[in-house]
Amino acid sequence: MQDTVKKLDFMAEFRGRFGHDELRPGQAPLMHSVLEGRDAVGVLPTGGGKSACYQLPAILLEGTALVVCPLIALMKDQVDSLKRRGIPAEAYHSGLLSNERERIIDAFKGGHLKLLYLAPEQLARGEFTSLIQKGGLSFLAVDEAHCISQWGHDFRPDYRRLGELRAGRGLDKLPILAVTATATPQVRGDIARQLALREPLEIVTGFRRGNLAFEVTHSNGDLEKMRALSRLLTDTRRDGGATVVYVSTRKAAESLAAHYDHPTVAYYHAGLDARERANRQEAFLGGKLSMLIATNAFGMGIDKPDVRLVVHYHLPASLEAYYQEGGRAGRDGLPARCVLLFDHADIQLQKYFINRHPDQARESLKRRLGILAEMVAYSTSSICRQRYILKYFGDPESGLFSACGRCDTCLRPGKKWIRKLSLVLRS
Repeated sequence: MQDTVKKLDFMAEFRGRFGHDELRPGQAPLMHSVLEGRDAVGVLPTGGGKSACYQLPAILLEGTALVVCPLIALMKDQVDSLKRRGIPAEAYHSGLLSNERERIIDAFKGGHLKLLYLAPEQLARGEFTSLIQKGGLSFLAVDEAHCISQWGHDFRPDYRRLGELRAGRGLDKLPILAVTATATPQVRGDIARQLALREPLEIVTGFRRGNLAFEVTHSNGDLEKMRALSRLLTDTRRDGGATVVYVSTRKAAESLAAHYDHPTVAYYHAGLDARERANRQEAFLGGKLSMLIATNAFGMGIDKPDVRLVVHYHLPASLEAYYQEGGRAGRDGLPARCVLLFDHADIQLQKYFINRHPDQARESLKRRLGILAEMVAYSTSSICRQRYILKYFGDPESGLFSACGRCDTCLRPGKKWIRKLSLVLRS
């Protein structure tokens, strides 16, 4: 594999293409593992530069990197960014017109693409798998790799076909890079097994986001939630920046947006057609919307630096989902808040979502209920929120970390000394 690497200065290419003078923690070993033809699993925090870990090697290697992504919005966001940098990339998905698909396939056949993004569902199509068998690929990247694990918070059955593809489609010699922001030790092991990785390099750079204040506000009913949300929005307007409010249902998204009824407020969910979702996403990223009220259909891989507030209006189904969605705040490194409006009634809502699939295996039901129980335990815990998150994800720093000094539990009356100690230790 090394013989195919272009004779270019690694860091010069990184600076020229991405405009950064330094690599972030974990990026260098993951990039080099791809260039050396070695499998790897990378867990980097939201905003930690996961996409660059496969984008730069794709530029340096001969051929086209195949990038598997779960959402069209995520693919579009990354492809648009790459094209602005002059990097030939395309996304192949179900939302394309037939002539657009033909154009992309022709570009791939002609060797004109450095990166080709596609959904895992496309890999099941015989016509596409026969196409990629003909060669021209440099490596396979799996973004949001937690989706491959049944223990992950966003399990997608189609991701399971990736291991079969590698074993049965003549792609066994291609290195695989799997990256995600949310993976417990159990999920990391499952990723490696499902993809049939060979002695993979595993890089976990840490889950701590020091600029984020994780908070839980206990509410009783929608009226208290609305009052709490209004207070949070008042603070955010004073500080500037954008807001994302996550809700569990499409009805709630539309209802909240109608309540605020302002040109800079919109809702987003999977019930909107693809074009309207794209329009609202672009309006939010471009600063035309100050607040987006959305279901979990929005946000995976979205890179907007100035989100100052992420509110979970309803209890998320898992701590992984909560951490990933909350991680959209403060990607510019400046202080931001991630607030959960916890109501015990929301537990029953999540149990309803879990139980509405009567054909699911008993083990799957038990697993999902256990994940929900962990989310409830976090919401009612009295220990530092950041510390709880680090311990849950098996972060090596968890044993050394006692208090962030920013979350609601650290700032409760009687715990002021923790905040003072934290500030002293950071100074």
